[in-house]
Amino acid sequence: MIRPLIASGVKGIDRVVPVGKTMDFDLFWDGYNLSERLTRTVVL
Repeated sequence: MIRPLIASGVKGIDRVVPVGKTMDFDLFWDGYNLSERLTRTVVL
């Protein structure tokens, strides 16, 4: 599946996932804690 992409000259492939699975996330994704990265802490 990846070889045709590389052969076509596409550059910068981050990841290849099955169709319909692009939004399947966990709280930890690619080594990042998404709940920490996508929220902010406000101290009053």
